[in-house]
Amino acid sequence: MLDDILESMKVLGKLRVFVIFLNLVLIILCAYNLVDMGFFAKYGSRFPYDPNRAAMMWYLIIISSLSIFCISKPLQKKITREPSIFSLWLKRKRLEHLAKIEELEK
Repeated sequence: MLDDILESMKVLGKLRVFVIFLNLVLIILCAYNLVDMGFFAKYGSRFPYDPNRAAMMWYLIIISSLSIFCISKPLQKKITREPSIFSLWLKRKRLEHLAKIEELEK
């Protein structure tokens, strides 16, 4: 299990793994809050049931789950085979500059 965590840290990065961990903690705390509120029980609980609070907990669980899903996907950079006009212009300027340097050295 520790090897899997270390491997994911290498692939995703330390900050991403830390944010995923924080989202998991948030999901666990929201679920615990729902249990304390009596959302899953038919009988009494420690706190009175509040539908607005329960809706907010479900909202946080859904948002955290979506955040984990989006963060855990590896980045896929779009590779373009045709260089842009700007990159061609920069390349031309660099080559002209190198040609001027070679002329001055002669």
